[in-house]
Amino acid sequence: MNNIGPSEKLIDAQLLFRNRFYYNLKSILDLCISALCKEFVKAIIMKINHMVIISISVLAIVFLIHLTSNCSSAAEVKGQIDSKQSKKIKTEIDSKIKEKFDPLALSWESHNCSVRASSNSKDRTDCPEYRAIVLLGEPAIPCIMERYLKQNIPDNEWYQFALTDIIGIKRNSTSFNFDQEKKFWTDWWDWQQGKLATCPSFVF
Repeated sequence: MNNIGPSEKLIDAQLLFRNRFYYNLKSILDLCISALCKEFVKAIIMKINHMVIISISVLAIVFLIHLTSNCSSAAEVKGQIDSKQSKKIKTEIDSKIKEKFDPLALSWESHNCSVRASSNSKDRTDCPEYRAIVLLGEPAIPCIMERYLKQNIPDNEWYQFALTDIIGIKRNSTSFNFDQEKKFWTDWWDWQQGKLATCPSFVF
């Protein structure tokens, strides 16, 4: 049996104390690191959530501004259209304008007959006679309406395009309903002549 001296017992006690101290210290450090990591992760998650909320709020504000801007633009466009079509013009035919208009109209009507098979409206309007009619401006409108409202002129519905181009109305659609548009222009001309109390709205 080995005899252990006091000095060796002291050394063993010191080693045991040191090992326990280091073990406890390590446990405390592990707990601290774990707690710090949890708080760090929690802080990051809160930060991300905060950024997401801010981003969503900014996007919502941008969307509302864009929506409001579009509504305002649509209202402005409608106001411009209304002001253009509600402008009063002279309804009497100017003889000098008629002298210029009549040969152009006959030539353009002949051109329209030659491209009757085409469904492309540009085939009617992309020609010198049409551009010359439009360049005559508002004074030519009484002459245009005279031919437009006659029943015996072939393809005279295409005068609608000259009217919109002269007045400055932009179409909202590429499809055409000639009967509805003719009713509008007929009512519009009646209003210009004082036969209707209110100006009709162009909604095409």
